[in-house]
Amino acid sequence: MMGRVAYIADHIAHWNAGTERQMLLLGTGLAAAGWSVPLIVLRGSPAAFDGRWPGSVEQAHVGSLASPRAWLRAISIARRLRRDRYRVAHLFFNDSSLLMPPILRLFGIRVVVARRDMGFWYTRNKLRLLRLIQPAVDMVVANSRAVAEHVRSEEGYPRAKIGVFYNGLITGDVTHRSHDVGPVAGAVIGLVANIRPVKRIDVAIDAFAMIAERHPSTCLTIVGGGDPSELQALAARRGVAGRVIFAGQVADPTEQVAGFSIALLTSESEGFSNAMMEYMHAAKPVICTDSGGNPELVEDGVSGFLCAVGDSEAIARRLDQLLADPVACRRMGQAARQRVTALCDPDVMLERHAVLYQRLSSTEYGRLSLMAEKT
Repeated sequence: MMGRVAYIADHIAHWNAGTERQMLLLGTGLAAAGWSVPLIVLRGSPAAFDGRWPGSVEQAHVGSLASPRAWLRAISIARRLRRDRYRVAHLFFNDSSLLMPPILRLFGIRVVVARRDMGFWYTRNKLRLLRLIQPAVDMVVANSRAVAEHVRSEEGYPRAKIGVFYNGLITGDVTHRSHDVGPVAGAVIGLVANIRPVKRIDVAIDAFAMIAERHPSTCLTIVGGGDPSELQALAARRGVAGRVIFAGQVADPTEQVAGFSIALLTSESEGFSNAMMEYMHAAKPVICTDSGGNPELVEDGVSGFLCAVGDSEAIARRLDQLLADPVACRRMGQAARQRVTALCDPDVMLERHAVLYQRLSSTEYGRLSLMAEKT
């Protein structure tokens, strides 16, 4: 057996969500290389038991973190991992990273914590607790430099305890195809995001409404789950209701992305967007906000355009520019594909995690400095 690492997560909503997809890529790759990779979920997660995880799966039945039962369950998990000779645990999502580190450390288990967003879930009390338990964490794995810097400044970690491991590119089976822009082709402006306030889909609708009259054959397609009623009402007020399509949740958006002419991401907070990676791998020109890790993925004016959060007028100007120039669209899409393929190599992501786990497991383990990452 190559090695052992236990994965602990709050829950698994479904394997197509961003963090869950990266977890599955990582676990599957390590298992194929001979690692033992059990998964422990704190609470109800039917998707975790669908047979896709490449190791054992256990539900810990942890409720509120304020309950004594939660801490007793955490002690039971740590004791069993120690008994089964697991020396490293990797924690995903918020409650796991609040509950587990000090208890795992008490049982001699090294702790890796994933940080994959810009801390939109932070509260004053949670930050206080995160800073308190920071000494029990051996390494934070961030999926972008922006996230790493946010963790350093907000949670108080030294740079030597933060690693930047970019997401691994997950490629679908759908053959790449070009979808030209322009009034004859009938361009599809697309956005993949669940309908949540942080995704600022209202900005995309506003920007589309600004250019809709000048480009009468275009439409805006939104792929993602959630209640679209407020956004539908906005589209109606802006006079584009018949041209804004809500496709709903899909198991795999690869086919929809392949049909986009231009791809949008209007979120006000992003760690390192899986949707952006999918857009770029499909060779789509992208227009996105300059939040979080987006500027690390998109070279402004080369592999896409960056706009300020909430600036629908700037997004509209970039849409106009791309819709008027199919050649530039194709050139930018190809540059995007090259960029994401180089930056988000899944083999590199797997190797870096394996090296980290091995070092943490070793009796020769010392201080690590993984902040520097050549891009």
